[in-house]
Amino acid sequence: FQTRQQFLEQWMASKFIHGNTYVLKQRNNRGGERRGNFEALYVLDPCRVSVKVAPDGSVYYALSTDPLSNLEQAVVVPASEIIHDVMVPLYHPLCGVSALTACGVAATQGLRVQSQSLAFFENGSQPSGVLSTPQDIDDDQARAIQQRWTDQFTGNNAGKIAVLGLDMKYQQM
Repeated sequence: FQTRQQFLEQWMASKFIHGNTYVLKQRNNRGGERRGNFEALYVLDPCRVSVKVAPDGSVYYALSTDPLSNLEQAVVVPASEIIHDVMVPLYHPLCGVSALTACGVAATQGLRVQSQSLAFFENGSQPSGVLSTPQDIDDDQARAIQQRWTDQFTGNNAGKIAVLGLDMKYQQM
């Protein structure tokens, strides 16, 4: 139903958009003990395929119905009947992601590093610490002290002089 060029375009589009290309091999009845020769190859919709790994390590593919690929009902086939072309296997060797997704992961990580650096330097490049007192305080007092400390001695207020009562001590982490 498609030319060689269309087949290759579909293969590459599947790989670049979804990170995986799955090609189902259709065999004929000739070929003796090799279960027949190839008669057709169908590029499958990657959204209709899931990879399954058995406890013994053998790989199978669960295929949902796809009338265009002559799959009238859902079926599980062994890896020998599928050509699986993986783009960027970040998380598992059988699960690829698109190049755009792989780049997005690196970009997101970079943005998070910048965000954490900004917060650290806004706090006067000082790591956090612990306020402690030998006296017993209840939860409400602890929350009030924590909120006061956060409001008065972090962010733009980092480095200001703190006056501590209740025999409190600040220990930098």
